[in-house]
Amino acid sequence: MRKIIQLTLIAASFWTLGACAFTGGESLPTPLPPDYLPTVIALTAQSINATLMAGTPPTATLEPSATPLPPDTPTPRPTPTPTAIPPAPLGLIRVAAPGPMSFVASPLQLRMDVVSGESEIVRVALYGEDGRVLFDKLTRVRHFATGAYVTLEIPFEIRAVSELARLQVSTTDRAGRLEAVSSTYVNLISIGVSEINPPAPPFERVAIYNLKPEAVISGGTLAIKGAMWPVNTQPVIIELLDPQGKVISQRQLSIVGETYTSFTTTLPYEVTGRTLARLVVRQADDRMDGLVYLYSQLINLEP
Repeated sequence: MRKIIQLTLIAASFWTLGACAFTGGESLPTPLPPDYLPTVIALTAQSINATLMAGTPPTATLEPSATPLPPDTPTPRPTPTPTAIPPAPLGLIRVAAPGPMSFVASPLQLRMDVVSGESEIVRVALYGEDGRVLFDKLTRVRHFATGAYVTLEIPFEIRAVSELARLQVSTTDRAGRLEAVSSTYVNLISIGVSEINPPAPPFERVAIYNLKPEAVISGGTLAIKGAMWPVNTQPVIIELLDPQGKVISQRQLSIVGETYTSFTTTLPYEVTGRTLARLVVRQADDRMDGLVYLYSQLINLEP
């Protein structure tokens, strides 16, 4: 670069001397003013430097090109679809008071709506925590499809200050077979004032969806589709009883949960002619002896 500037200065000097030596009639370029010479030198140097640089390939720092990623679309996960359970019917036995786990002093004041069975006999019993019978009474109640309102005073005696008990209401048909059983746990107290809790939901714990009452079934197999809200974790027994109460067929299921749980099952059977059987769904008490719940309906069985 320094040599280029020196050559430029020498060329400019010759240009000035040559201009001074010419005389005569030829038209010569007008000499540049002396004070403009530095500017010419600078411009010439810039031009030469640009020419030299033009032969050198440009050097550039390349940034890595970022390829745009597709939008972050999450992969959809399977969404559990709950199986809709149709509502259960109103219970045949609906205890309004006392509600579950009430503290009850003697006498216990029972209030309920009950659809009596074919016999129109309703049994009310009170069992202590060791299974002993504290009260047991049969009451005739006229049958109404929507239920009859019943009140009953139940006296009892206990030795302890407090004792867990099962208040049980049941109905039967003309043959003496159980039609319905409903139980309420209460705390019996020997001293103090009763504290009554609200009643349980007034719905049946069992709903059978594919069989209407007195449906006609043939072929030797009864298919059942329904739902149950179990009272406890005890096995659920599903069975067919003949008109005399004899077991035709029986199945044991494990149904657990704190609400209605769907179930399906089949009951094989053998009959020689049309038989008006009773389909029963029952569960035993897990705290004391006896049944805690029973639901039934009539079914016509054919070979």
